Amino acid sequence: MSKFMVRYQAPLNATKKMDASTHDQMKKSMAEWMVWNEKPEKAGASFEFGIPLGAKVHLGPAGMTSESKLKVSGYGVIKAESLETALALLKDHPHLKAQGASLEIPAFVPMPGM
Repeated sequence: MSKFMVRYQAPLNATKKMDASTHDQMKKSMAEWMVWNEKPEKAGASFEFGIPLGAKVHLGPAGMTSESKLKVSGYGVIKAESLETALALLKDHPHLKAQGASLEIPAFVPMPGM
């Protein structure tokens, strides 16, 4: 079984989006995510919900900081037989319904001895 990070990318940071949502909108959105989460399980894969991300800072050499340019708004982890299987399961992920949203799926690389 391979393991992949699922990075949610969106033009708005998750904190701002949640702050602008009503309780009913958030409840409906979470219900969609919970229904979607049954899909990987039925396919013999698994999906671990991560957490939304707020403000981001880029930390460079010698401790220099700047605002991060990455549009990562959260993350999750999917375990599947292959990248192709993970992509097939993620193609209708609820995050993709948001305007300008996308997913980036890098594979975790096993480290010998760790």
